[in-house]
Amino acid sequence: MAAVSRIDVRTDKTRGKCAFAACDLIPGDEILTDVPYVFSLRRAQRRCDYCCSYSDKLLRCSKCKLQSYCDRSCQRSAWKVHKEECKNLQRVGNNRPSQTVLLMARLVQVIKADSGYQNGGFNLPCGLHELQSNHKQFSERARGLVIDIMRCLGNYLGIQNVPSYQDMLELFGRVACNSFNICDKEMQSIGVGLYLKAAIFNHSCSPNCIAVFTSTTLHMRAVKNIKKGEELLVSYIDLMYPTEARQQMLQDQYFFTCDCTACQERVNDGQMGSIICQKCSGQILRKNRTSFQPCSECGAEVSTLRSSEIIELEEDCKKVLDDSESHLVNLNHLAADNDESLIIQLSRRLEGTLHTQHFYWIHVLNKLADIAICQQNWRQALKYCEKATPPTIKYYPCYHPLAGVQLCRLAKLYDWLDNYSDAIKYIQQAIDIIGITHGKQHKFYEELQEHKLDYTYEAKFDAISQNSTK
Repeated sequence: MAAVSRIDVRTDKTRGKCAFAACDLIPGDEILTDVPYVFSLRRAQRRCDYCCSYSDKLLRCSKCKLQSYCDRSCQRSAWKVHKEECKNLQRVGNNRPSQTVLLMARLVQVIKADSGYQNGGFNLPCGLHELQSNHKQFSERARGLVIDIMRCLGNYLGIQNVPSYQDMLELFGRVACNSFNICDKEMQSIGVGLYLKAAIFNHSCSPNCIAVFTSTTLHMRAVKNIKKGEELLVSYIDLMYPTEARQQMLQDQYFFTCDCTACQERVNDGQMGSIICQKCSGQILRKNRTSFQPCSECGAEVSTLRSSEIIELEEDCKKVLDDSESHLVNLNHLAADNDESLIIQLSRRLEGTLHTQHFYWIHVLNKLADIAICQQNWRQALKYCEKATPPTIKYYPCYHPLAGVQLCRLAKLYDWLDNYSDAIKYIQQAIDIIGITHGKQHKFYEELQEHKLDYTYEAKFDAISQNSTK
């Protein structure tokens, strides 16, 4: 059955075009593939600007010296888009446009060159005008960002090629609520793209579909059993947050309130916001943002003063983690180095206060594991990863790529410490998840299978070596 025939597109008065299952689907079924209408990569990555492959030996464009490619083949393939860009990049020199500005510039140029978009029918969106735009709900800050983008576009494209403020507002609104983060095999964002077909998938915090990528090609796959007629839903945000935080993220960027089952039932909110009892070290579950339930072990109550201190600590967590992510995205290496110190200091404040099932503690533990891995301190990294993995698996849906990535990292750490039995155990769990989310033809799935084979050989060799020394 062709993948596109698995989608039944319906039109809703308020939500526009929506995707529904045209047949019964099972986890792992590919529902849709889509290529970007436009895309842009994060700046200064060692990635080909055409196929997105990572390489230490990229070829720079000899003219603008800003775009890089794997080889001559990728460079020739990219020339249709890069031909006009190259002139603009030469003009701005080292002041290369940001990811967002470059995406908007490409969109403006594509619209100018091609007013239509052929997708082979199937009632899928065929032009930008069919995509929803949330520009009418923009805050003053968002409107100011559009003005900043227009100023940058004026320097890059020339003032005469920049759309009017109203047109830019509407255009940016379509991009803001319909674009996808382009992710590598481990679900780390490497860029952003506008996918006209995939844009019809609406949001749920309990999604039945997931989007993964091969280069810039988007693959939409089922991660649950889906009955014919059910709506096909993806998550627009990271699900490792409690309901209130997720709702705020969705409101800030997409201007809607999610009413999915997970939000209505506030699934896992108690554990995600839990703290440690000061009397017995038991787990105290969250009641709401400002209050807690009695301790599950001794029944102790949380005072108003301590609740305020926890909220303040959580706000500090958010700032440190947001700043850290921003510095990584903008490749501010000096600030990123300082972030390591801040994260270590923050972890000392969290120890004995937030429970290890608290969502901020999990994010900090993963940051600490990153730091330890960079220092090649495998045992310390394993300590952090072992703490972070169980709640990560608990909070993400059964088949979620980030759960698979977490298990893969845990397996690698066990391997580096010569614990081959646990390495095999966790790499198999990762394989089971990635086989569904990425598909068994994906390079990442094949790599995990190779890791498992390596761990098995290492375990056999280690057993032989131990027997020979007896």
